[in-house]
Amino acid sequence: RGHSSAGEAPKENVVEKRKRSHSSPPDKDEGQVAAKTAVKRRKYECSADGCTNHVVKGGVCVRHGAKVKQCSYDGCTKHIVRGGV
Repeated sequence: RGHSSAGEAPKENVVEKRKRSHSSPPDKDEGQVAAKTAVKRRKYECSADGCTNHVVKGGVCVRHGAKVKQCSYDGCTKHIVRGGV
């Protein structure tokens, strides 16, 4: 009935997998940055005069008025780390 050889099953709706193509990384001479280069996050300094502490909240450090949440556990006076505890 339309089979090319006696022992093979018909190949219908068979999708071949494509091989992944790897692009070469850009040359450094072109002035481009590679896509997977880690980006450093800038730590901002407190906006108070002469203070070099890192910003916590609202542009200021804890010493100059940034409100930091307290632990929600009864009797605990520490700052929260994760999830209110």
